[in-house]
Amino acid sequence: QERMGMNGEHFNMIKFRSMPVDAEQKSGPVWAKSGESRATTFGSFIRKTSLDELPQFWNVLIGEMSLVGPRPERPFFIDQFKQYVPGYMLRHKMKAGITGWAQVNGWRGNTSIEKRIEADLYYIQNWSLKLDFKIMFMTVWKVFQDENAYWSNPCLAPFLQQIGWKRFLFSNKHHFLTAFAKNPLCCWVVVI
Repeated sequence: QERMGMNGEHFNMIKFRSMPVDAEQKSGPVWAKSGESRATTFGSFIRKTSLDELPQFWNVLIGEMSLVGPRPERPFFIDQFKQYVPGYMLRHKMKAGITGWAQVNGWRGNTSIEKRIEADLYYIQNWSLKLDFKIMFMTVWKVFQDENAYWSNPCLAPFLQQIGWKRFLFSNKHHFLTAFAKNPLCCWVVVI
């Protein structure tokens, strides 16, 4: 998909296809929503597990994106948002990221664009390596429990809440194996 990155430059963000090729042919670009029926069966699965985002690591490797930063958006929506969201274009002063401060704070999917921009601008103004690491760790946690993501992980989220994510990630392998035995697909982020 075409996206806008740092300094307004357009690039092709690589994603696994989750919808039929002609999904937006009649309607034009449409904002994705939870529970929508445009995705294929396999597409729904890769969206629910966030596996459709994995190819973006290629965009990071070739320098078009960063691991952490404001999420890139499609130019069609940017043209709309910049008209009514003050400071919207300021988010393009930094390289776009696979994850960001807005996403780990629940501003993803069909949520307030104003709050998302507020979080993006906070990140830009307060950038530090420490904040980037915090966001990366929070991303692992949020993938399993964010109510605004396209899915909610019913098998692992309660387990992580019970033992705490730090203990889950840094303690002995028994906890991971217990969760993995219940449902191996729930643990893909931890394996990666």
